[in-house]
Amino acid sequence: YGRMKKRCSKCSETKELINFHKKSSNSDGRRSTCKACRAAPPKEWASGYRTCVSCEEKKPNSEFTLVRGSPRRYCKACRHRYVQYGLNKRQIQSMWELQKGLCSICDNLLGESFAVDHDHNCCPTSKTCGTCVRGLLCHMCNTRLGWYEKFSERAERYLRGENDD
Repeated sequence: YGRMKKRCSKCSETKELINFHKKSSNSDGRRSTCKACRAAPPKEWASGYRTCVSCEEKKPNSEFTLVRGSPRRYCKACRHRYVQYGLNKRQIQSMWELQKGLCSICDNLLGESFAVDHDHNCCPTSKTCGTCVRGLLCHMCNTRLGWYEKFSERAERYLRGENDD
């Protein structure tokens, strides 16, 4: 078994199978790239910059999180907006254009740190289905809306002079 060899698809070296991680879906039961090539950071990563596969912007490495030593394909902003909310770049751009770059609540200009608002009754966890997205909000309105959704009944009772006793 240890004597069987294959060629790495990345470095083109022929190595023993033990130098390839297991992958049951491949015919030989091993990955196509050797362990050494898989462990090496991408050439682009070594330059200090990487291009996000979602927004297609070249950003510093600090804008990408690492998973088991390897950088994610999405920058932090895109991972949050696109992956977490089940949306792609075109859908976000379409929402931005429909709202004319303005917050859905206060009509202030949305900046770089805009938030994607979704219905927490549909998807209470941090990752959403994508269909319950309501719009784009500025950070302040998103924070206040979250507070309102959580505490509105208690606040209304307080304003009416009712106690929680």
